[in-house]
Amino acid sequence: APITVVATVDATAPSASLVNVATVTSSTPDPVPANNRAEDPTAIYRVDLSIDKVLQGELVSGELAQYRLTVTNNGPSVAVSGDVVVVDDMPSTLTPTGATGAGFACTITGNRVECRTTTPLAVGEVRLLDLVARVNGSASNLSVTNSATVASAVAGDVVPANNVDAA
Repeated sequence: APITVVATVDATAPSASLVNVATVTSSTPDPVPANNRAEDPTAIYRVDLSIDKVLQGELVSGELAQYRLTVTNNGPSVAVSGDVVVVDDMPSTLTPTGATGAGFACTITGNRVECRTTTPLAVGEVRLLDLVARVNGSASNLSVTNSATVASAVAGDVVPANNVDAA
């Protein structure tokens, strides 16, 4: 009968390759002892992603506002293609109109901008995203806080405190 073992790798474990080993024994002599051991190598994949968000210029009611997002992979592993996800849920005073960045594919749904890497993000690599939004004409308070988040869709982030920034 199959036996299932579920294990959790400690969040502070370094990137590495672990080998999970299972063996079976019996008090009855085994005519084929060579098949009593199995190994399953497993890669531990960890990243520390960070994001910095800056408003380029000022917010002017009825005009376009530009935000520059800087996404960095601080390591210790390469972030695989499609793994890095940036989300910006803009407040109602802003309507997103565009999102571009080399190595990202972006979509806009309502006030949500979501960008996902299309190529690996190397350790130490920095990528830029430019978001454009219309400042709603009805906006009476132009002191707007707009936050963006970066996350790993695959790996655990070893320093989650630097995954959110606002401008």
